[in-house]
Amino acid sequence: MRILVTSDLHEVRLEDVAPKDILDGVAFIVSAGDYSNYPYPKPAIGVYGNHCSLSEVTSEKPTLINVDRSLRELMGMTFLGIAGVFCGEKRFHSRRRMWYHQSELDIAKYLEEAPRATFFITHTRAHGVFDKMRGWNLGSRVFRSYVDRTQPDFYVSGHLTNPGRTKMTGRTLCINATGPDWDYVLLDLPEKRTRFMKAEQDT
Repeated sequence: MRILVTSDLHEVRLEDVAPKDILDGVAFIVSAGDYSNYPYPKPAIGVYGNHCSLSEVTSEKPTLINVDRSLRELMGMTFLGIAGVFCGEKRFHSRRRMWYHQSELDIAKYLEEAPRATFFITHTRAHGVFDKMRGWNLGSRVFRSYVDRTQPDFYVSGHLTNPGRTKMTGRTLCINATGPDWDYVLLDLPEKRTRFMKAEQDT
């Protein structure tokens, strides 16, 4: 089985970077958010980021299978995720809160007892997982604690366009869904083989 993993394409359509033969060959799409051109060209499961299409996010019939704080099953695998970004508790409880803001305290309480999933998907990064900027690790320790405790088969994240493609955290294969020189990732199962793909440039 082949899965396409993506994040942070923003206004770029997936169809414009992934050729039709590749899209035809994937079973479904795993998204870590920040996409403006829903629906995806194949069934998609994942979370919304902080720059997603409002018409999709607020729709009564969204096209993304949203796993934000919700364990869902697809093709014999389970998926759990956390959408959006953390904003600090004071702002979270203020009128300036945006739809994509999350309370890290609330998420910590949820993840403390959340079940293991095959895929754990977050828009932002876990601590120590493709999260370093200017020498600082900016990722969430709450996410990292969940990964370390439950050891999902796969951890997918985006938001920060950082180098580093995959890394193992215990038994978990961490996949960087958005990087400086690729547009999407192909994941082959059960081999756990990844290919980082860049759209062909016109010459």
